[in-house]
Amino acid sequence: MFIVDFDNTLFNTHTDPGNFVETRYRDLESMGVSEEIYYETSKQIRTRVTAGSGLYTSERHAEAIAQYGFDKDTVLAALHKTMNKKLETFLFPDASSFLQDLKKIGEPMILFSFGDPEWQYEKVKGCDIEKYFDRTFFTDKPKEDVIHELLNHVRHSRVWFINDKVEETQKVVASFPEIKGILKISVNNTLEDYKYSGLPFFKTLTEIKDHILHYE
Repeated sequence: MFIVDFDNTLFNTHTDPGNFVETRYRDLESMGVSEEIYYETSKQIRTRVTAGSGLYTSERHAEAIAQYGFDKDTVLAALHKTMNKKLETFLFPDASSFLQDLKKIGEPMILFSFGDPEWQYEKVKGCDIEKYFDRTFFTDKPKEDVIHELLNHVRHSRVWFINDKVEETQKVVASFPEIKGILKISVNNTLEDYKYSGLPFFKTLTEIKDHILHYE
């Protein structure tokens, strides 16, 4: 079974140049929203998440930016502009071929992502990748706390968890010995973090696929 993360694993959320987050800022820049305000308000929402409050959505980000004197509806329209673009262009270049090749193996495939369910689904649907997965699973809780539900639905001797976050993956692997974690390098961790993670890590999805196919 394959459990695959979405943001910064399949989808270039904020890892490589021209990413999703950067593009959304460019759509607001012409309105006078500074880079500092854009990223600071996004950080504020993430901080509230840590404190047990709401997850990121375009609506919540527009509300936060409006606190700096901008019209919320205008900001929201600009943020929606990115969502009206072809979101599949933000997939990493080898994401589609990676998913196609995994699908050919014939094992169950689950998309497993942290975030507001409606917000995450909107991105996934826009990328047209649902067709590769047997189930999509979005959660607002730590992944290690809910992954047992996935394992209860499908029992397999070998389960691959493909993710970009080091600590999150380590916790999952520690809690579930049957899971084999593989890391995709992203901006969420330093290269040193990956080197000392105790887990295999790769720059591209193609390299991850090759590792899986040749694993014994």
